[in-house]
Amino acid sequence: MGSTGRDTTRRELATELARDVLPQLQGTGTKLLLISIGTPERGREFAAKTGFPEELLLADPESETYAAVGHVALRAMVNASSSVMQRLSPVQHRALRSYAHALQ
Repeated sequence: MGSTGRDTTRRELATELARDVLPQLQGTGTKLLLISIGTPERGREFAAKTGFPEELLLADPESETYAAVGHVALRAMVNASSSVMQRLSPVQHRALRSYAHALQ
């Protein structure tokens, strides 16, 4: 990731997701995966910087997966009125929604 403001926002939001949202998803049968646009090495660096689990980060060197489903899939999940989303605190819900918008 570079040093642009958008990259910083993505790192901050990934940190919030790892800290606040992933623990709430444990045991619900819901898995949150992030698509990292770049090489696996850059994905590992991103995971190390943010604390987001590397095993839940999908490297996408050619941006093919992101282009196909990236922000669309995340927006669909964020906009869903599932019981998982309803159990998130307002702060966690906003963080997840903000992350979806940052990906656009």
